[in-house]
Amino acid sequence: MEALDGLALTKDSEEALQCFHKMAEHPDKKNPLVIFAQYQLGILSKNVQNNQAAKYWLRLATGFENGVNGPHEQNLLKIVLNETNIENELITLVRQSAQQLLEDIAKLEEQEKAKQALEQKNKEIEKKNQALERQNKQIQAETQKLERILRDSSHMLANEIHPHNIMNVAETLKEQGLKKEAMLLYKAYRGEIFISHQNELLLAQYRDSDQFRQKVLGNRAEANSDSATDTSVYAILNEALEKATSNFLDKSKYKALQKVRRRIFGDNTNLLEERHQQFVNKIYLEEQKALEWVNNNLMPIRSDFSEKWAQLRLEKNKYTEALLHKHFYELFINAYKYSDFNGLEIRFFENNLEEKAYLFSQWTNSYEDNNSISTGNGLEGLKAELESLNEGAISLFRQDDNKTFSITIAIQEQLLYLPPVLFEVKLPT
Repeated sequence: MEALDGLALTKDSEEALQCFHKMAEHPDKKNPLVIFAQYQLGILSKNVQNNQAAKYWLRLATGFENGVNGPHEQNLLKIVLNETNIENELITLVRQSAQQLLEDIAKLEEQEKAKQALEQKNKEIEKKNQALERQNKQIQAETQKLERILRDSSHMLANEIHPHNIMNVAETLKEQGLKKEAMLLYKAYRGEIFISHQNELLLAQYRDSDQFRQKVLGNRAEANSDSATDTSVYAILNEALEKATSNFLDKSKYKALQKVRRRIFGDNTNLLEERHQQFVNKIYLEEQKALEWVNNNLMPIRSDFSEKWAQLRLEKNKYTEALLHKHFYELFINAYKYSDFNGLEIRFFENNLEEKAYLFSQWTNSYEDNNSISTGNGLEGLKAELESLNEGAISLFRQDDNKTFSITIAIQEQLLYLPPVLFEVKLPT
């Protein structure tokens, strides 16, 4: 009767709670009123969000049996108040409802765990985003700093170097019969032109990759052009080798190359100086091609040009010529550093890369000792420049296999090659 009196009270009544607790702890665990009291305490605990207590009472009410979706609480009250003699039905209904509540609580707990896990993941993502934002700000600051340095450098070069004055003096010396001196000044003139253009290209590369591409794109000449203002890839290759070989044979340049020089010429510095002077005389006085001299006197060189590379023409003394000269020079210096001087093969060809037409050049040499004698900054700079030029596509490939090392570089065909204009000739009718 105490339990029934408790049922007549409101759920938030202290007296009702005491009655429910007393009945719920009754030793007769199969008594329908005991089960109902446990069930009510479970509901009350759940309503105040005390899930631990709710699960405790509801598990007692279910008798740890699995159930199915049960009836509403009003149905239970009806049975308890009006049909208390139907024990089995009451037990079944209470246990079904208790089991359902347990399942609901379990779902809520899973949802809470998922919510907490999501919040933790969001915190981790936010932390990573903040770190990335700091890195981006640092990169932007470094890029802006580099841009300022490059702008200052361009300004200084514009004020301090005057390549056309050097060219005028070179022409005067040539007229006076001083051919070697005139050629040395002409090379200095070309060097200043390249330095100025390469500095502007570097500034454009870091400031705006589209501007960088436009500077290169704007210097194409029509394929197979024979204009004196245009130049070929062969000519650029030869001039790059000329500069690289002159620096390699000059003992005052590239201290890192001393190990290679000793391997080729021994410790006899006089022999190195004689070879350097021989090279200068042949190139500047007799106008021998560097590719021919190096092939005969230093290292066999084989170059093979595909049809488009052979036809390709660029405006002379402009950005794209300076760009290719820089690339070829760096690759020749790399060959001098690591080659065993048994041969260098340079292959120019076309192929597709990521469904775009590219022009490739592959540089292959054998070696004995490939231990690094440099920082590698030259090739890394070349790689970054090519990827910026090719809209982020991987553009430099290395392969080292069985004492043979090769580097392949790629440039989008449209940046270098301008097809010849075909004029349609109409015959008179």
